[in-house]
Amino acid sequence: MVLTGALPHDEVVEHLFKNDIFVISSIVDSRGRTEGFGAVILEAMAAKLPVIASAVGGIVDIVNDSNGILVPEKDEKAIADAVELLVLQPAKAEMYVRNAWSFVQKFYSDEALTERYTNFFETIAGTRVRA
Repeated sequence: MVLTGALPHDEVVEHLFKNDIFVISSIVDSRGRTEGFGAVILEAMAAKLPVIASAVGGIVDIVNDSNGILVPEKDEKAIADAVELLVLQPAKAEMYVRNAWSFVQKFYSDEALTERYTNFFETIAGTRVRA
């Protein structure tokens, strides 16, 4: 295992494809700040990695029991147990990967985002743009 620390965005995808599991252990800091959305989680899901993530902030809007494993913040044992589960139960890991891939395609693919933006702008314009 290698903990890379912060990476330039253009290197993130390259590193994702070199791994077997994606772990993001976010916390709520002393000021109450936490992960707002976690786009890197979507990138990991799109790279077909099983995801283990802290149940904080906007992460819970992305990861759920069907597409990944949520763990309490600052709980190393829960992270270790989740990694062990994915390693010892590859069928479960694959189920998370399939469901995560479907989730990303349904809500965050170029096509899905284009459709949502088009609908949004058509709504505020009060007209249908498409034929």
